[in-house]
Amino acid sequence: MLRYAYTVAISCLTVLFTLGFSIPNFAEAEESVTQSRPERPKHGGFFRDSVLSSVTSFDPVKTLDVATLRVGQQIYQTLVEIDEHLNVVPLLAESWETPDNKRWVFRMRKGIRFHDDPCFPGGKGRCVTAHDVKYSFERLMNPKTMTVGSWIFTDIVLGAKDYFEEKTKDIKGFTVVDEQTFAIDLIKPFYPLLTRLSLYLCAIVPREAVGKYNQDFGQHPVGTGPFVLDKFVPDQEIILKRNEKYWEKDLNHIFLPYLDGVKIRFIREEMLQFKEFQAGNLDVSDIPTPVYPSIVGETKELKSAYSKYQLKTAAALEVHYYVLIMTKDPLGQNRALRQAINFAIDKNAIIKGILKGRAKPASGVLPPGLPSYNPLLKGYPYSLELAKKKLDEAGYPEGKGLPVFTLVVDSGTISEAIASAIQNQLMKAGIRIKLETTQFNTLIEMAVKETAPMFRLWFAATYPEAELFFVQFLSGYYPPLGFNFARYSNSKFDELLENATQAMDEQDRIRFYREAEELVVSDAPWIFLYYPEAAKILQPNVMGYEFNGLQLPKYKYVWLKK
Repeated sequence: MLRYAYTVAISCLTVLFTLGFSIPNFAEAEESVTQSRPERPKHGGFFRDSVLSSVTSFDPVKTLDVATLRVGQQIYQTLVEIDEHLNVVPLLAESWETPDNKRWVFRMRKGIRFHDDPCFPGGKGRCVTAHDVKYSFERLMNPKTMTVGSWIFTDIVLGAKDYFEEKTKDIKGFTVVDEQTFAIDLIKPFYPLLTRLSLYLCAIVPREAVGKYNQDFGQHPVGTGPFVLDKFVPDQEIILKRNEKYWEKDLNHIFLPYLDGVKIRFIREEMLQFKEFQAGNLDVSDIPTPVYPSIVGETKELKSAYSKYQLKTAAALEVHYYVLIMTKDPLGQNRALRQAINFAIDKNAIIKGILKGRAKPASGVLPPGLPSYNPLLKGYPYSLELAKKKLDEAGYPEGKGLPVFTLVVDSGTISEAIASAIQNQLMKAGIRIKLETTQFNTLIEMAVKETAPMFRLWFAATYPEAELFFVQFLSGYYPPLGFNFARYSNSKFDELLENATQAMDEQDRIRFYREAEELVVSDAPWIFLYYPEAAKILQPNVMGYEFNGLQLPKYKYVWLKK
């Protein structure tokens, strides 16, 4: 989210794809004489969750933060989605095919309806058609919507760039074949297309709702998802209620979702969130890092005092880093200086002392769990000797002549503690930084405006593909239209990424991705920090809660055991 939470499982896309509907595994066991049937899910009840940051708008084309994404994907849906095993599976599209990896034809499910809403005649939601897909994708590419997702189609779909630049009135590569069939024509083969289409930015919205609510559309979401927005009090709570007309069924042919609804509170501190969980006021919580060792043992099991609860852990598809603004001198024009800063940071000490072992040092951009992750990439292991050597090479022996750099971090116990530790570590090498803390939304605004040379950011994938991480380094993809906050530009990197996204052979794709990563790491537009471990603790009666490296809940599968 940045948790830029972009979506970013992919299979080898070659010819015809027709994938079956994916359901959680709660009903897979076969009934036998000696083994009883697993307990069937029960309907009813409200699931109680919380988010750590504010939600301001549910408009898909304006969504960057993970809090909005977590809630919004319960309301809106996309053509495809990522399942619990990180595979691409059908959602609003029941099937698709491609004869040449350039033309993709999607067949829509019949009978899926938008939520009932006053924007429709008689207040009754109508059926979704291919026209809605075309409208939603063109809206995503329309600069008048203040879209943050134009990068999804700009360089891959025929006519998308001209449309975004207002040179044409429609996008040639988007075609309504008939009411239930939609086609996308690409400029060239693009392997990650399906995973990009799973992004919340690509959610299907009705024209009627946008027209009725105009500037307030972000507070009046109308989708096809399993839940409907019932109440939204900014900075306080969100209440979702069950979509009584939702179309999906489980393996027992029972309609989803099971819950009557979901109550989501805004709780800005993990420790307070956890206390509310212990008091029985939440059904799920993060585990605050300071108390993690007292709750979870070395074998990743809950300690006896917490054994009545459930523990879910996963290697997060996430990387934490400090971005270095390449337009700011002396950082921008001095690679040796950026490398010196990286060598001067003792990541292992931070992980052990502050993160309580809940992370791995980041050697590069891609976290473990992605097929393209390179376990042999060394990155910048802590070396004060190499840091000083690089400072000499940069023209600042022992840091003499260097200005004091401002580092902006989001306010919070962990982020501030890490920043303070890094401040002390850099000082040993002769590099001085001044710390500034602010709310995360303000930090993003400052990073967009380049008001400081260093910012703390993190990137959490919303689909498991290396391409999503590397979009942050593409030349020209600068905020607010893209996510290259460092303003990094390297034509060789751009070429390698293009080769990777066009490669249909997995080994070729991995090779290109790894070469691209090695280039970025060498250029050091980031201070590479760590890959975190994700963990959730749940009440004993919570069932069907999926948890993987994407960390995006799907409430439609959750049920409460009575």
